[in-house]
Amino acid sequence: MRRNLDVGTSCKVALSSMPRAACEFSNGDSAKVKDLFAQRLCFIGRQQEHARFDFTHTHDLHLALTLLHEQHLFLFLAGPDEERSNPPLQAAIAWYLNDGVLAGSRPAVLRAVHLMGNTAFPPSVRSSLLPNLDILGTPIGDYLHCTRFICEKISQAKGLLSALVDVAAADLHVATSLLRICGSFCKLVHLARTTPPSISADSLQSFDEEVRICFSSCLAVDIPDVHWQQARLSLSFGGLGFRSLSHHGCTAFIASLSCSGIGRASNRHLVSAISRFNTLVSTSDVITLEATLSSPPSQHALSRKLDSHLFHSIMMASSPANKARLLSSSAAHASSWLSVVPSVGLGLHLDSSEFHTAVIWWLGMNFTARSSCPFCPDIALDPLGHHAVSCRHGGDVDIRHNRLRNIIADFCRRAHLSVRIEVGRGLLGTHNYTRPADVLVDGWDRAKPAAFDVTVTSPLTPVTLNEASINEGAAALAAETRKHAANDARCQALGWSCIPLAVETFGNWGREAQGVFSRLATLLALHQGRSKSTVVRDIYGHLSISLIESKIILARLFQTFKVSLLGYKVEVMEKGTRQSKGDVPCTLQCRSK
Repeated sequence: MRRNLDVGTSCKVALSSMPRAACEFSNGDSAKVKDLFAQRLCFIGRQQEHARFDFTHTHDLHLALTLLHEQHLFLFLAGPDEERSNPPLQAAIAWYLNDGVLAGSRPAVLRAVHLMGNTAFPPSVRSSLLPNLDILGTPIGDYLHCTRFICEKISQAKGLLSALVDVAAADLHVATSLLRICGSFCKLVHLARTTPPSISADSLQSFDEEVRICFSSCLAVDIPDVHWQQARLSLSFGGLGFRSLSHHGCTAFIASLSCSGIGRASNRHLVSAISRFNTLVSTSDVITLEATLSSPPSQHALSRKLDSHLFHSIMMASSPANKARLLSSSAAHASSWLSVVPSVGLGLHLDSSEFHTAVIWWLGMNFTARSSCPFCPDIALDPLGHHAVSCRHGGDVDIRHNRLRNIIADFCRRAHLSVRIEVGRGLLGTHNYTRPADVLVDGWDRAKPAAFDVTVTSPLTPVTLNEASINEGAAALAAETRKHAANDARCQALGWSCIPLAVETFGNWGREAQGVFSRLATLLALHQGRSKSTVVRDIYGHLSISLIESKIILARLFQTFKVSLLGYKVEVMEKGTRQSKGDVPCTLQCRSK
């Protein structure tokens, strides 16, 4: 039989391993496909180039070569014309670089090998007819073989986890970032995408435990279950990004199988994975087999449903204060301090003591309530650290305020805007010496200067706690309202626009601040030739790090926690009185225990 697929001008190349078969490729490709099967190479050229295939056969095998993508070749095998009434031979040879696989049902593979003989598979090509094999990092076979393969991969990953504990002794921030990006969920997600959850779930659960042990060792604190639930959430839900492979493995498998186009309603592994997924999400987020096959979901969308259900489960079991904390920490950009690439030179790094305390505070782990504030001896520190991050004695609040102000002013200067700081004191000839403009930007609002007023508020404040435990951003909105009431009249008299930049202590910026940063990012992207999304991450990263690294938490909370990562005792000593907003009123002395 002769079969032609003609799509353009070509030149003829003989394939020595396939007698009486000729393959014609586009001009210039002949050298790339010389001795295709004998050499076990598959390099066809650019994806947009086409090919024409001419085949002449004297045996029962009909061949059709289809070029799909660069460096990919699939050889589909079908029965002869006179046997078209019978089911076709469901087998295929798949090539990736120099790796070739003949796959299909056992009878189909045996028949294909018999029909092709030794011409397509010379003695130099190793072959195996065993039911268990490994290909491209994935086990294929029975339950025992797959679990043994996954356990070997977990054993190899333990070496990385052990090394990260050593890294944490020198730099906890770097170690945590590496664990989240390289050593936890993403380390074995390929196995989760290619191995049915019914086979891999138990093994992947053991890896989840190893990740938890690793991070607890890095932090030198045993994290209770209720707080580890939050750590398992993605950053967008206020977690630490240590997603559970045993839970999210089903989302990876469903997305991989359905998006590949080979999912079938009769696939028991797909049915089982969907059933498992539906037990982990709320009723409104369940999926059906028919909808999955007709419109394949992305892994991100499925994982977000799992995170959403876990987040709301934690919320339901939390106190009003913890609800307010979770809503604030799960807001957009609140967790930017966790997503930045640690860099001392760029000012995006927390030292180990700061990071240690920040993580404990972020997860809502209780600090010792018996210790009092070093500047307010009569006030005991609350378990969630509200007083520590809000106390106005000692000057820490002013230091934090000035850092945020300076970062915003610096980004405005990079955008080629005219900027002045701390403007407005006594300009109207009154005895009101407040400064409504922490940062005054000329020509911001319809050629009018804009007075940016930075303010930090806590969602745990008794006045706003009830509202903040229900509505995300309630504390920031209340702070914006207060600033408008205090400064709108003065700014209007000066010909300015009043724009409060309010942020909650957990990193949730108010709506007006987000609008300012979005516009600022647009200007910076134009001047610097970068994408706006990159600049947005840069702005929030610097602001979030500055908000977290404030000495408020380190000086007042770290000393109350019984376990110190580096074995140091932190003492806070008052050093005179504060002269101005920029003065540092206290020093920290770290002495080895």
